[in-house]
Amino acid sequence: MLVSAGDPSFTVNWSCSAISCDSPPNTIPGAGITLQGTASFSNFAFSNNGTTFTYNVSVENDTPQGSLSTANWQSVRLTSFGYDTLPAPTGGSQTGAAVFTGVGLDTTLPGFMKVDVCSFAGNNCSGGSNNGLRPAGSGATPTDDAFVMTLTGLPTGTTSFDFGTSVAGGTEELDVKFQTGFGSFEFQNSPCTGNCGDQPPDVPEPASLALLGGALMLFGLFGWFSRRLGQQALLAV
Repeated sequence: MLVSAGDPSFTVNWSCSAISCDSPPNTIPGAGITLQGTASFSNFAFSNNGTTFTYNVSVENDTPQGSLSTANWQSVRLTSFGYDTLPAPTGGSQTGAAVFTGVGLDTTLPGFMKVDVCSFAGNNCSGGSNNGLRPAGSGATPTDDAFVMTLTGLPTGTTSFDFGTSVAGGTEELDVKFQTGFGSFEFQNSPCTGNCGDQPPDVPEPASLALLGGALMLFGLFGWFSRRLGQQALLAV
């Protein structure tokens, strides 16, 4: 999710089924339950010689009821989401938010290491209080929120911004936290790989490149030994 001023918006989808999120077992009351959320990022702009970056964020809790009781369904709250960035800001603020009124920098989202930016509806990025977005269609409100994020303290001359990673070309992952009447759950989006819309494909990590190089080397040696054995067989004849 490397963006420059005026680039198209992108959307992050979070989805975790009970099979993956139900830890310890039987935490989620019902089979086939999936916690879901969506966040869209748009209107990217730089100012103050590149040291300030602003963008719009809209977020929604899309968790379907499945086999949850109405009470348990309405208790599902999307309370915070966070991500690393490149470059990392030193200041941040949100305006226009009705639910996600808090922003934290270089702070911990439970279940993960520190994130550079975190938007939260509770006491902090870790949660707390009874705030958050309720599932759309559940009858409980609110179900969505929108705000403008302003990040400051970027290096002078910054013209692009990478969401979800602190390493150039790294895999982009954004973290989310749900608090419910039956437990708290933290997970990540499926990482952006291949051709991610208008974004360039991710660059393999050095370890992955080393494995690929080793595999190609083995294939090359196998081919060389095959040719040698074939030549020796012809000489024997």
